[in-house]
Amino acid sequence: MKNVLSSSVNARKREPAWRVSLAGSGGFTLIELLVVIAIIGLLASIVLVALSSSRARSRDATRLAQIRQISGAIELYFNENNTYPPSTTVLVPSYIGTWPRYPSPVDGAACTTSTYAFSWTPTATAYVMPFCLGTQTGTFAAGVHTLSQLGIQ
Repeated sequence: MKNVLSSSVNARKREPAWRVSLAGSGGFTLIELLVVIAIIGLLASIVLVALSSSRARSRDATRLAQIRQISGAIELYFNENNTYPPSTTVLVPSYIGTWPRYPSPVDGAACTTSTYAFSWTPTATAYVMPFCLGTQTGTFAAGVHTLSQLGIQ
């Protein structure tokens, strides 16, 4: 009987090979640590994806704000001179403090421009400035839009 009892006590003391403890009997097992690291990695990747889309929306909001600022400067010039400006250089610094820098990187598949390009008709009665949004921003869909004397389309 004693032999059977001592063999069952020895069997309880032995740990399976996969249950290797880092700090003796009171620490975490290797499997537990790997599971925790995997969960942390998964949560970090989810946060990075959310942060990436937030940055894209932020760049598009910046683009729209800058386009509205440029539009205001162009219309101020028109009100004072009865014509649209022949170039954007006449707007700085009287109508707009500094010319806005296009936020980078360029977003979306349809977006290839990285500057605010300005063109006007020889009669100076119209102007067009294309710009691109990488994501849906407010009521504007992703893709190429234009600023003109008619507003933002």
